[in-house]
Amino acid sequence: MKRLVYQLVIVVAGTCMLQTTADAQPPGRPNNQPGQGAGPGRRGPGAGPQGQTPPMMRIFDLNEDGELSAEEIDRAAKSLRKLDRNSDGKLTVEEFRAMSPGNMRPGSSGQGQRGQRPPGQGRPEPDRPEEDRVGQGGQRGGQGARPRDRVRQRDTAFLEKFPIGSTLPESLQLYNTERKLVPANSIFKAKYTVVVGGCLTCPEYRNSYPEIEAVAADYRDKGVQFYFLFQSLTHPENWGYVQPTSIQERFSQVDHAKDLLKTTIPWLTDTMDNEMKAFFEMTPNSQFVFDSEGRIVHRDSWGRGSSLRESLEKLVGPSRKVTTVAELNLPTFRSQRTSPADMLVERKTLEGVAVPLKVAAGGEELVVDALKSTDFEASNRYAKLRPEADQELLRTGSGTLYLGFRQDPILGAAWNNLASPPKYRVTAEGVTVTPAMAAAEKLDVDSDTEPREFLLDVRNWQAGEPIQVEIQYFACNKEKGWCKAVTQEFTVWLEQDRTAGLVNGRSHFPGGNRNARPGQPRRGQGRFGQSGQGRPGQGQPGQGRPGQGPGRMGQGRPGPPGGGSPGGRNPAQEDASFAAQLIELDENKDSFLSREELPDHMQAAFQKADQDKNGKLDESERLLLAAEFRRNKLRPDGSEPEVKNAPVRPGSSRPPRN
Repeated sequence: MKRLVYQLVIVVAGTCMLQTTADAQPPGRPNNQPGQGAGPGRRGPGAGPQGQTPPMMRIFDLNEDGELSAEEIDRAAKSLRKLDRNSDGKLTVEEFRAMSPGNMRPGSSGQGQRGQRPPGQGRPEPDRPEEDRVGQGGQRGGQGARPRDRVRQRDTAFLEKFPIGSTLPESLQLYNTERKLVPANSIFKAKYTVVVGGCLTCPEYRNSYPEIEAVAADYRDKGVQFYFLFQSLTHPENWGYVQPTSIQERFSQVDHAKDLLKTTIPWLTDTMDNEMKAFFEMTPNSQFVFDSEGRIVHRDSWGRGSSLRESLEKLVGPSRKVTTVAELNLPTFRSQRTSPADMLVERKTLEGVAVPLKVAAGGEELVVDALKSTDFEASNRYAKLRPEADQELLRTGSGTLYLGFRQDPILGAAWNNLASPPKYRVTAEGVTVTPAMAAAEKLDVDSDTEPREFLLDVRNWQAGEPIQVEIQYFACNKEKGWCKAVTQEFTVWLEQDRTAGLVNGRSHFPGGNRNARPGQPRRGQGRFGQSGQGRPGQGQPGQGRPGQGPGRMGQGRPGPPGGGSPGGRNPAQEDASFAAQLIELDENKDSFLSREELPDHMQAAFQKADQDKNGKLDESERLLLAAEFRRNKLRPDGSEPEVKNAPVRPGSSRPPRN
């Protein structure tokens, strides 16, 4: 290894010399032209074009003085390992490419103050193509494709809320590895304790947990205790999983995660009130290191093996070996989305951003062993209900209600299509629901586990007055040979459930791929004029915008050319864009908007958007404010849009489009 390192150093030195020579005499440029010498922006002997150090030099030049000292040459191997983002013991072209000027992170060499990185950033983490990833959930590759590869305001706010040296509240509780409800502070028995959040549906957790497992393999024997913290599902319906209705069902999901992910790190479990996740600002994959007194000594808004290893090296010293992800032989995963071509049932969704509502399942709560058994249990909650409201229903009590019934994959049942199809019934005193009773379409396959979804028109639903939903269906398990009639009941409130998780394409990035290139149609937009879910060609069960009425799968309701609303606009995308701009008004950087931070012309809209009446707007409430402005046809500055005089078409009261 040393021989290889010294060979690399020689190559670097030669590269730097050639680069410096090239910079000194660029073709066709006289010596007295701008860009020569060590003027502004130049960093000395190793600097490259436009004041940038050659990429290979940046790897080894730890103090960034433009030259390699004897100590830096001796530490070259360690510097190279910092680029090995997936800890597989090898460096790819993509991992080296991250050191190019265009991929340098803010605060590292070439940007910002020398040698500094934003808080929580850790080591340089180059992007990798999808096919090179180990143990990942089919997320797209490319620069900045993963959420943790971008420093966003929520990440900065997270670091500010949890300063080094702070502790957890004494009232905070969780379930320990023995599944006993205990104070969260009672788990800090080792010299240092690592806690990393995760669940079955968070792509970033699936991406990063192998890195955490690799760090754990090296630091368990150095007085460090590692835990994963199982939380409410971040993105329900990813990989088919649904929110549990009881703590026993959550425990069964933990057991399933252990088997599926092959984790060796033990699991803690959040309460059904989601105390830990709520305290951690709803972050799905944050990581912490606590000392034996429960003080935070390291935190990151995302799980990162690189920054965790770097922190532990400072706290307890470097490990004798560096375990790679490849050595762990952990499983890989398919994409969490299903192609629309593979869907049996046409998906339904609401206009704009769907808001999950609070729901409680009736019936008996079974223990984990009974839940994991594939034998029929009459009181098993095989189907799970996810109710969602459109913005109008949540705001006024009249609008559209989405009911989505899904078979829980942990329980092992399917819809039996040889019997009568599933049918629901809504009982709501004083509330008008249309249709109050309906059956799903009958499919030509014997059984399936795809969702059964319904859209209902609701009038005069008052907050605090729940409605009752009943579903009757036949559940089956082919392997066990049983088919049984099942009736389940649910209670639904017209109140947003902030811990229900966000479904891609409905409550999360509604209307399709927000990252589509300009001029590239979003899925479902082009021909049929409806926005779609997710990225092109990567559908997912229970998602997408194939339409709200009968017709061919993927067609949706006929719309204006270009999709969305008339003129090619998409209301959901307009609201999301406006809501993103609103956060610029957040003067105290707490990730919320208070009434005082909004201008006068937004005060009336603020009162309507502040659903929980706490005097500040979170992300979902900012979307409500944006929708209010759109409905009133106001610009962000409160002015009405200018209407140009235009000739009227013969026989029409509307001016022609330009």
